[in-house]
Amino acid sequence: MMGRPKRETLQLATLQAAQSRPRGAPEYISFDADGSISIDASKLEVPSVVYDADHAWLRLRNGAISLFFAKSFSQRDFHQTRLELRYAPELFFCHFWLNSRGFHERLAEYVRPLPLDAEIRETDPAEWQADRDHSMWVNMDVLAHSGTEASLDFFHLSPSALVFYRQSGLPEHIKLVPRVRVITTSYELLKLLDQAAELAPRIEPLMKAATRGHHEQQ
Repeated sequence: MMGRPKRETLQLATLQAAQSRPRGAPEYISFDADGSISIDASKLEVPSVVYDADHAWLRLRNGAISLFFAKSFSQRDFHQTRLELRYAPELFFCHFWLNSRGFHERLAEYVRPLPLDAEIRETDPAEWQADRDHSMWVNMDVLAHSGTEASLDFFHLSPSALVFYRQSGLPEHIKLVPRVRVITTSYELLKLLDQAAELAPRIEPLMKAATRGHHEQQ
């Protein structure tokens, strides 16, 4: 059994680990002397919205990385609901991909020797239609599994919050909003991470241009 992944402190883009937390900052945020930000994932508020997913997959779509989760119930080749979580490519690469390398390896060691998912699918769930769709942006995640049950917690820090912080230096502008907790099987989470492994080399060349820390508001 494997619990919460060992990544208590998460970083935003190229920001470095922090040393202190000034008055007014949320308890999960610390700041270094140069103004860089570090986030302690163990202190983040748990998302109150929970989504039960039968299927998971990802796509590079419309300039973003989309993580899809879907609930199918008893109908074949059709989703009752589908949830799309959109990442800026640089944050997907730095957070979902780079921060999960050790976790991905340990999850694969646990899941791959187990019997395969008993359901035989003649078609790809990513190609099925859905009765209802919902989409939102995220840029922070916490992945975990216990046995064959897995959870993915997603959060969002808006670009305007970073801009206001850079302009004013006031830490209260930095607030991560809990978005959704997805519950699925460890099999589906492993499939998602395997797909991320295939996609990561395609977006890595973009990273130098995308992570220069440019924050601007009109």
